[in-house]
Amino acid sequence: MQSKRIISFVSTVGVIAAFILLIFNYQHIIDSVVVANFKPSQEITSISNEVQFTQKGHTLFMAAQPQLDDRTTFNKHCEKKSEQTVILGCYIGPQHIYIYNVTDPRLSGVRQVTAAHEMLHVAYDRLSYTEKKRVNKLVEAAVAEVQKTESDLAVRLKVYDKTEPGERDNELHSILGTEAAVLPAELEQYYKQYFVNRSVVTSFADQYDKIFEDVKNQQDQLVSQLDSLAQEINTLTAEYNTGSEQLNKDIENFNQRANTEGEFETQSEFNAARSELLAKRDALEAKRLAVNSKVDEYESKRAELDAINVKVKDLNSKIDSSSVPNL
Repeated sequence: MQSKRIISFVSTVGVIAAFILLIFNYQHIIDSVVVANFKPSQEITSISNEVQFTQKGHTLFMAAQPQLDDRTTFNKHCEKKSEQTVILGCYIGPQHIYIYNVTDPRLSGVRQVTAAHEMLHVAYDRLSYTEKKRVNKLVEAAVAEVQKTESDLAVRLKVYDKTEPGERDNELHSILGTEAAVLPAELEQYYKQYFVNRSVVTSFADQYDKIFEDVKNQQDQLVSQLDSLAQEINTLTAEYNTGSEQLNKDIENFNQRANTEGEFETQSEFNAARSELLAKRDALEAKRLAVNSKVDEYESKRAELDAINVKVKDLNSKIDSSSVPNL
């Protein structure tokens, strides 16, 4: 009887252990089943290959059954929560990733970075409580250093705090992993479980960021030049107006002297005064032409800025699913 009880007890413990093991591996089992039955599109497969996920990263990506959506479908899946943000992808746990299908060749790399970003949301979702606490500390410790080169990160985090309260570390986990070229060694080691070479992803991010950075620099340069030209035009115009008033007074004074007997004692004195007036007139005309030249230059620069602004609007429309497409 006793031995039977021992056997029965051991068997019960075995069942409990198996049950506990099943609980802790439940999501992994579900993910494995989903991946085994999921048939990704050719484009999704290409994106996964280009990002160079590890086997674990690839499995987590495919476990969320990623799909590329056009504008209308994407907006049905992913809600834009702030006018200050552009949504390129979303993860709706536990098994759905949606990626906005940005096809403009100028923005090559957007889909790859979005895919990696959303995969890291899946990974974060699967972390144990203990591991999540450890990772949160790592990403928080890295933020201050990253912000030195990523000046817009603080602004983005404020938006996330407003639109997704409580998700700061989750978002940092995805942002740092896909956009920060240099990270502390321990955090870099952590990301190696998901990426064969994380720099591939950050290079994609740099690639399309540079497009926006270049046009932003062009805008800033043109605005600075326009401000400088406006100041020059205003200064020259003021000088021209003052000079014109003075010249009119001088001409009037000259004419009065010329019509008054004895004002000019000699012809040479008359000629000298007249020559002085003509020189002032010529100098004033030169200033008028200079003003006109600066105005022409200003208009040319403004036309350049208008063209850049059209380009920026077009680029923004390509990544903003909520914008009205250009016809």
